Amino acid sequence: MLMFKEYNPSYFPAVVEVFRNARTGDDYGNGSPEVLAQHHLNKSIEATVVFLDGKPIAVFGVTDKYTIMSGYKYQAWFIGTDEVTMLKKSFVEHGREVVNKWVSKYKRVFFLVWWKFEKSVKMAKALKFSLKANLGEIGVFVKER
Repeated sequence: MLMFKEYNPSYFPAVVEVFRNARTGDDYGNGSPEVLAQHHLNKSIEATVVFLDGKPIAVFGVTDKYTIMSGYKYQAWFIGTDEVTMLKKSFVEHGREVVNKWVSKYKRVFFLVWWKFEKSVKMAKALKFSLKANLGEIGVFVKER
């Protein structure tokens, strides 16, 4: 059963596990899974951990720490394991609910995606983010009310 849980500190080991088993081919920065998980959670104003039959398979959140353009304050981020790809339809359905909650609360949420990470581009589109700007190697996807 797929379950989306609002992050709380008791889920930190689950988030570390997601970073440890992150999708093949994606790059989430330098450092141990523990350091990367803590960095992403520290910058977040909200985060959600996704479990499949009790196993953590994804974590995603929103931060207000990296404004990139005027009026673009809230950035979404996503880390997932290969299981997310296999569950795309059900994951996306529930993931949209989380993202829509953020959009309702913050009015505009953006998602930076490096074009070389094709699965991340597909995820941005599946979650109904629209391409706002192409910055060369990076696409700026936006979802707003």
